[in-house]
Amino acid sequence: MKIVFRRLRLRYILVLSSICLFPVPIASAADDVRTRKISVGPGVEKVWSPSQDRIIHTRQGGQISHRGHGIDLELFRRLKSQPFIPSDKLPAIEEDSSVSALKPEPLAPNLSDSFEGLDNLNQPDGHIHRPPDPILAAGPNHIGVMVNSELAFYTKTGTLVQEGSFSSWWSNVYSGTRGPFDPRIIYDHHENRWIMLTLVKDEPEAWYLLSVSQGSDPTGSWWNWKLDSTLEYGGEDTWGDYPDIGFDGITSSDGGAIYITTNQFTWAGRFKTSRLNILPKSELYTGSSLSYWKLSGRTNEDGSQAFTLRTAWTHGNPGGEFLINSKSGGGNFVTLWKVVPAFPNEPAWTRQATVSIGSYSIPPDAKQKGGSAVLDTIGNRIYNCMYQNGYLYAAFTEAYDWGSGTVAAIRYLKVNTSSNSAELDVTYGADGYYYWFPAIYVDSSDNIAIVFARSSEDEYAGIRYTGRLTTDTDTQPSAQLKAGETYITGLRWGDYFGIARDPSDGAKVWIYGEWAKDCSGISSDWDWGTWIGQVEYACYVDPLGSCGGNTPCYFTIQAAIDATHSGYTIKIAQGGYGEDLTLSSSKDLNLQGGWNSSFTAKLSTTTVNSLTISNGSITVDNLVIQ
Repeated sequence: MKIVFRRLRLRYILVLSSICLFPVPIASAADDVRTRKISVGPGVEKVWSPSQDRIIHTRQGGQISHRGHGIDLELFRRLKSQPFIPSDKLPAIEEDSSVSALKPEPLAPNLSDSFEGLDNLNQPDGHIHRPPDPILAAGPNHIGVMVNSELAFYTKTGTLVQEGSFSSWWSNVYSGTRGPFDPRIIYDHHENRWIMLTLVKDEPEAWYLLSVSQGSDPTGSWWNWKLDSTLEYGGEDTWGDYPDIGFDGITSSDGGAIYITTNQFTWAGRFKTSRLNILPKSELYTGSSLSYWKLSGRTNEDGSQAFTLRTAWTHGNPGGEFLINSKSGGGNFVTLWKVVPAFPNEPAWTRQATVSIGSYSIPPDAKQKGGSAVLDTIGNRIYNCMYQNGYLYAAFTEAYDWGSGTVAAIRYLKVNTSSNSAELDVTYGADGYYYWFPAIYVDSSDNIAIVFARSSEDEYAGIRYTGRLTTDTDTQPSAQLKAGETYITGLRWGDYFGIARDPSDGAKVWIYGEWAKDCSGISSDWDWGTWIGQVEYACYVDPLGSCGGNTPCYFTIQAAIDATHSGYTIKIAQGGYGEDLTLSSSKDLNLQGGWNSSFTAKLSTTTVNSLTISNGSITVDNLVIQ
């Protein structure tokens, strides 16, 4: 299909308010709170081009994208180097026992599958790039990933099916020379659509490059848009940085929306405000002319500008979209927001609550094995959030001293959106180790999975993961997805990791991160690789021992019961098992029988001779006791 090259022109339709302007991030009731409606032309159709041989240039040129921290850089440096000072109110402190041989606890959740993702070798545009900013989404049959230069789609067994550079993908709407950066990708499981987003900074212009699939198959046709990300605020021009993209649980026919946020910086690099764009699914998902709302100027309860607003990936339908932000530079609260779209009318955006949590402060940069160079942990900004069953889950990085000095640690939250309280407020890490870039999600049973980066003076930067079952009283010990293998000399190593739930199997969560890979022919300041994993709170039973390639795999049901952690699901291949099952320790398990040989569907039942429970409980599904 022919690709049409066309620029889209933006036109303001309605200006609702323009109050007093103040060029400072600390605001008052008289601040510049703006709501505007924007209209652009239809999406420009994009199809995949045939794969071509790539010419790889050896020069080490590439893109290092600017990202402001939202506060004075010298102040930010001093905050990173300050010692951790305990406050009167602290979160739950939970140390990662995987670093200690004194606690041989089971690691969780189970890693069902993993494979290598993109790296800084053989980039489609022929150059090398940093930081990679790995981000991921999961569809019915594919995994979509993006890094700061390219996009790719894999089968769920790790076969690369499509790959392309950002400059090529969006060439039908953007023909400039500035490289797109800060990628985001989501899969709206309510409507079965993929959405990709990158940014362009090309002073005095700046753009959102947006792409929406025409169906659930990412190898099919898409629509592309170029939307203006500049904003005049407080008498100064700004451009959009560090984006996020989320979706509500409302269908397109009922007025559902996609939500894009950015931090707005002046061209000199000073943070001014956050911007929210609310785009109707009904127009995005049909490729038609697009009218959407852009809003800015919202403040926290203390008058400071909301910084790094995160939009929820919404499961269920709470009647709108939740957003959340921490306070730049540290604080003792997060702000919970809710947006109710009302297309074509103005949406309602309210600060629902200021949620009190334990105090947090800027984390130090991460030390690593091999030398004195450190890796940027980029402050207290929240990296992602998701909503399910009345709760919003979010995570960020903070400073904490476990006893041997201040390091970077994970803070994660489970916020009750009815009571506006944090039911989980947890600091997680270990003495002498640096934990950063946490991304959080829950499976369909509300069990938590978290992926993150870790390093220490004795450990290269790698990818690890952990979790928390609904029955757990503490965060579980972490496990390794991919170990780092080299020393990195470039400070700005990355910005975030990726995580998403599998829409075809709600028990599975996909994780994606960056590791210190020694890329042949590339200097250490440009070295990086990525790795993809699938985790779940489940194990498998198959008398043939294959389990469709899933792990851990057991030959007998009793072996799985004995080895499995409380709260897990045991998936059992269909057929008859001549076993007498006994649960003799304190566990709560879910046994699911009747699975086919590939464990992709439950087709019939599984039979066993008997079941004895002496301590704990077992829930059965498609399991017949003879």
